[in-house]
Amino acid sequence: PIPCVPWQSQTSGQYQRRVHGDADIVPKTAENFRALCTMEKGFGYKECPFHRVIPDFMLQGGDFTNRNGTGGKSIYGEKFADENFTSTH
Repeated sequence: PIPCVPWQSQTSGQYQRRVHGDADIVPKTAENFRALCTMEKGFGYKECPFHRVIPDFMLQGGDFTNRNGTGGKSIYGEKFADENFTSTH
């Protein structure tokens, strides 16, 4: 199954969008995302701020180590190899 996680905006208190990763194309990335969302490893995205917001376009967040876009870690360690450069966004 494709990991699909709702997130709740602290400012509006409403569920906004669903974010997911394609487990068939990038299985390690999708599993990392799922595990960080559930906090099952003892760390992850809970209460992590969005450090960059461009209205009507995008949000960037997920830096739960430094909380400013310069940190981060995965369930596989600090970094892991990219899985796909052929699929477009």
